[in-house]
Amino acid sequence: MIQPHSPPSERYHPLYRHYLLFLCCFSFFLAFVDRQIFAVLMPAIKMEFGYSDSVLGLISGLGFAVTYSIFAIPLGRLADRGNRKYLLVGCIAVWSAMTFLCGAARNLPQLLLARMGVGAGEAGLTPSIVPIISDLYDKRFRARAISLYPISGALGMASALPLGGWLVAEYGWRTTFHLISIPGFLLLPLMILTFRDITRAKTSAGVAAKTAGSSSLADTLRIMVSNRRLVMVLGAGALGSMMTAMNIWLPTFYLRSHGLQPVESGVVLGPLIGLGTIFGMFLGGFMIDKTSVRHGESGVLLRLGYIALIQAITGAAMLFSPSLLFSYVTGGFWAIASAAWAPATFSLTQTLVPERMRGTALAVMGLVNNVIGYGLGPFLTGAISQNLHQGSGDDSLRWALIALCVTLGLSTGLLYFIASRTKQRQSGQSPAENGAETVNQSAA
Repeated sequence: MIQPHSPPSERYHPLYRHYLLFLCCFSFFLAFVDRQIFAVLMPAIKMEFGYSDSVLGLISGLGFAVTYSIFAIPLGRLADRGNRKYLLVGCIAVWSAMTFLCGAARNLPQLLLARMGVGAGEAGLTPSIVPIISDLYDKRFRARAISLYPISGALGMASALPLGGWLVAEYGWRTTFHLISIPGFLLLPLMILTFRDITRAKTSAGVAAKTAGSSSLADTLRIMVSNRRLVMVLGAGALGSMMTAMNIWLPTFYLRSHGLQPVESGVVLGPLIGLGTIFGMFLGGFMIDKTSVRHGESGVLLRLGYIALIQAITGAAMLFSPSLLFSYVTGGFWAIASAAWAPATFSLTQTLVPERMRGTALAVMGLVNNVIGYGLGPFLTGAISQNLHQGSGDDSLRWALIALCVTLGLSTGLLYFIASRTKQRQSGQSPAENGAETVNQSAA
């Protein structure tokens, strides 16, 4: 007979566990649709309000990333200590409501505040869902279950571009925001009525042991900053995120430089980037498994440097080519390279700090990547494009994206190459001891 304090993986029927996994993954799917839809709506927003490229970059990037980063750590701590179900419900309610309000905005401050609200709502999603999935499945199936989570996000990103392109063409950008907020509102009662709270079974001794081994945020930051290899990995990850974040401008780029309406480019870009991202994640995870065993962390870092160079070359080719077909083909390879570095970088971040600090280190890396990458990337692209507009016209965005792609790619690759030759500061565990576990954590 199953005891009441048995693990959730034994307490619930397999079909019900799969149902909860579906709800978790569907939540992340909706989050990425609501997050990425802004990319395809930017031309229509610019046409109505007359905003400059730098302002659009501010709203799409920093407007989302700042609040996402501010709320990520406190919501992560709340997920560890409180009721994850109601935290998840609250997050869905907030970002769905804020997505609706994006469509109701009448000026820049209102649109910026609504976009910031979307970021705040989505900040608590991963800290709530990944532990829930981990509790639902035992070690035999946990990695495969967790891997479905980032795949759901990639599918959401792939769906946002063609869906948003069709909706904005048929109904306008305001109604598009309103329509895509509806699934989140429909998900709420389903979560409240059918989603049981999943909590870890903890004994008092286990809690005491965890408390005794925990570290403060200041201690974690001090150890992270003192590790030169880790600092360079974080810097390279931030620059890589900034380069990847330029995909928010791609529908606008294809409109200005190739004359494609969002509905036309979205049909190709959505599946291309989404499938490329999924394949890139699997490729990155496979690479770190094989390379770390044969060549250690230095070998992984060396290969990440080559991936950064490939990302720069394929991205520049995608943007420079006058041929639409060649641009799409090289864009597919760019999407693969843009995703391949992420699992390895997250895994390295986990191996370079003591076990008791891994959760906080992951949150710190997420904060850095969001503020510098997702935040500054779109804004910097828009600012450069605006400055080049007088001399380059509609192609100013093309040259801004190329300049950033090449500069960031070379800088990212250089950081990885230097890190591969930098002596590792030992954390008490070797990469081989925790490599499998940290690859699973990178899916978060």
